[in-house]
Amino acid sequence: MIEAYETSPAMRIRGPAGFLAVAVLDPDRRASPTLHAPVLFVHPVNLTGRCWVPVARLMGDYRRILLDSRGHGRSHMNGPFRIADFAADVRAVIEGLALGTVHIVGASLGGSIACAVAGAMPDRVGSVFALGASLEPADSETLTRLDQWQKAGAVGQIFDAFLEREVARGLPPSVAAEARQQIGLDYRNPELIKSITLSAFAADARHYANGVTCPAHVITGEFDESCPPAAGERMAAALNAP
Repeated sequence: MIEAYETSPAMRIRGPAGFLAVAVLDPDRRASPTLHAPVLFVHPVNLTGRCWVPVARLMGDYRRILLDSRGHGRSHMNGPFRIADFAADVRAVIEGLALGTVHIVGASLGGSIACAVAGAMPDRVGSVFALGASLEPADSETLTRLDQWQKAGAVGQIFDAFLEREVARGLPPSVAAEARQQIGLDYRNPELIKSITLSAFAADARHYANGVTCPAHVITGEFDESCPPAAGERMAAALNAP
């Protein structure tokens, strides 16, 4: 399925600031004639829709929409890169594909984006599933480190060091290699990567929780440092989610 995702031309949906690349995986009606509401996946910052392929592979009963957010993958590289802008792109995809009710799965920043979409389209979003997500901005110490990183300029070295640390903690090397490829260091401008990353960590999405009326689920990893469990618990409480 990864090979098919990479080699097939992406569907192009016109968004507010440019064309968005979307891969649509249709269900196998022969295996499962039951019609489910489609699932739209929103990836973390600096990855692409391709990161969802292993999950999408297990959901053959559903129509699955894998989006490359603006500034990532095969989509346009135009800003701005606020949560509201990413959410506007998701809404454009929902409208462009004429989706009815849709479930949104978002990881990290994607979870905040999912909440923003759910608040703006309460009659269209059936549920929100947030993985390793937080509605809060990063703490001042983290933002200071990111600002120092932004000024240092060694984007590739920073990501390599981060991935090497995660491999030492047990991340399979193949997954780390796949993540590095998705970051797009060979085609994304380093200043663009810095801008998107800093904006993502500084974003405050807490006000979006007020507009979410659909069922929501929040799952956070025990050792997640960027979106720690305590932040995930507060997100779940704000969304009345388990």
